[in-house]
Amino acid sequence: MKAQPGSSCYVDYTELERPTHPCVFRRLYVCLKPLVDGFHDGCGKVIGLDGCHTKDFYKEQILTTVRPYSNNRY
Repeated sequence: MKAQPGSSCYVDYTELERPTHPCVFRRLYVCLKPLVDGFHDGCGKVIGLDGCHTKDFYKEQILTTVRPYSNNRY
C-alpha cells in the first residue's frame, strides 16, 4: 500500500476460539493501482456481465464480460 498508493488489498478470514489456530484464512483480493489505470485507459465500456457457480468439489465461480471491439462491433 505504501509502494502503490491507490491500490487495495482485502483479506477474509474466520475467527476461531482455539488457542492453537486463532483464525482460518479464506481468501485474498489484491488490486494494484497501475493495473486499474491501464484497464481504464485501454478497455472500452462493458455491455454485459454474467456469472455462474460450478458444481464441482471446489465450488468455484466463473465470470464473463461482453464489450464491443475497438471498431464498436460485437
